[in-house]
Amino acid sequence: MIGFPNGQRKALLMAIKSICRVFWGPDDCFCQSVQNESFLSPFKELSTWVVFNPPNILNQIRRVVAHYSNVPSFCSDLEETYVRLFISNRGGVVAPLYQSCYEYENAPLMGVAAGNMQKRFESKGLSLSEDLNEPPDHLSIALEYLYFLLETGWTEESGEFLDEAAFFASDVLIPWMAQFSGRLALEAANRFYVLFTSLLISILEFIAANKNPATQ
Repeated sequence: MIGFPNGQRKALLMAIKSICRVFWGPDDCFCQSVQNESFLSPFKELSTWVVFNPPNILNQIRRVVAHYSNVPSFCSDLEETYVRLFISNRGGVVAPLYQSCYEYENAPLMGVAAGNMQKRFESKGLSLSEDLNEPPDHLSIALEYLYFLLETGWTEESGEFLDEAAFFASDVLIPWMAQFSGRLALEAANRFYVLFTSLLISILEFIAANKNPATQ
């Protein structure tokens, strides 16, 4: 991945950062930014290299956002959807944002996956902010770690970091996201998070395609 052109690197990092923000949950500032076409710019640029599934996914996202007449209505519905899918729901949370919850049926928080993420951070001299009240295997934290590996790998021209990024995408994130996406598959009320999960999987597959066989 060291040979990636600078434009491709920038778009990839911006796309990961944007998806990371998607899964931290909505607020007024975020919803305003999504209604600005520039939010999808890095994904549009990546479409030159990345095979999105479905191919018209960016237009589908535009249609979801355009359904709302103003930012408050969009943000209110997005917040309700986020809570229902990921945080709390009378019938059970559809898709928790923590990898530990996918280790087996009804698995609790802070399982093996959380411990493994903590070890990854420590191996790179990283630590979670003290004011971040989330386990280390939250999806957005995992994406921030992927961002760190790619950015550091390109900045320092480190094949080790880039190999780890490809391994992390292929062996950790893609299997988890396959389960995550499967749980979201029946969501029909608001497709925003379903579509961004599909975008994420396409990007992870692109990164994983550059995995060094020696790291397997």
